[in-house]
Amino acid sequence: ETLAGATSAAGALRARGLKPGETVAIMLPTCREFFFTFLGTLLAGGIPVPIYPPIRADQLEEYARRQSGILRNAEVRILVTFKEAERLARLLDIPSLRCVVRGDELVSPGASLADLDYSAKPEDIALIQYTSGSTGDPKGVTLTHRNLVTNVRAIG
Repeated sequence: ETLAGATSAAGALRARGLKPGETVAIMLPTCREFFFTFLGTLLAGGIPVPIYPPIRADQLEEYARRQSGILRNAEVRILVTFKEAERLARLLDIPSLRCVVRGDELVSPGASLADLDYSAKPEDIALIQYTSGSTGDPKGVTLTHRNLVTNVRAIG
């Protein structure tokens, strides 16, 4: 199920114009769509940029300011979010942003791994993770595919 969901998400991202090396912000709670989108972004050759979804309605202005900075810094092309945050996401002023899509809409039933002709190199960026920014603006930390494999091996 995970591979099928990720492949479907990858096909949907490609259909929305995602090219290898471009960034996809994932503003979703921890759910199956998050994992499908994260892995689908990798399968499509994109770079996932996970960001926390808004939690408190009374802090939306601060949230929008902080997340806009992250999205601009990462030059995000596609933002994947959930229904309740979709309207907020569309209000963010991000020059590089081409499309906002809900995670549950990121489906391409006919997608197959054979259609995804991207093969990552160890030195390619696998993801960008942003710091909390507790002492200033959040900073992006890039992790390569080699970094991730090394971490998995160390954990094992």
